[in-house]
Amino acid sequence: MKKSLRKSHSPDRTSKPSRTKDRPTNNQQPKVGATVIIEVQMRLRDLKGFGPKSEEILAKVDINTVEDFMAIDPFELYKQLKLNVKGTGLNSIYAIIGAREGIHWQEVAKTRKEEILYQLDDMGLAPK
Repeated sequence: MKKSLRKSHSPDRTSKPSRTKDRPTNNQQPKVGATVIIEVQMRLRDLKGFGPKSEEILAKVDINTVEDFMAIDPFELYKQLKLNVKGTGLNSIYAIIGAREGIHWQEVAKTRKEEILYQLDDMGLAPK
């Protein structure tokens, strides 16, 4: 005979727990074994290759959330940064693309530099 490893958290092992009874109110802690869902908003600094400084720079062009960042075309964002933030260079477009795709900016620079430079050239933003 196999023993069940499942433990019941209600005093009566034959009754099913009530959904409303198991749901904590504002002042209650969740019951042991209860599923607790915590929603965490991802910050720009949580994206690969970004940090607090990246958040500051992106805020200068009104990009304040990951949703804002993902909604804008990376080349359009680079254009806005180039026009509004002193010191914006090629590493910025590599970092933007890398953060969107979850890869390091140096990998983007190594594998896609030519493609990116052609796109920037078409936009009149390629380095001279």
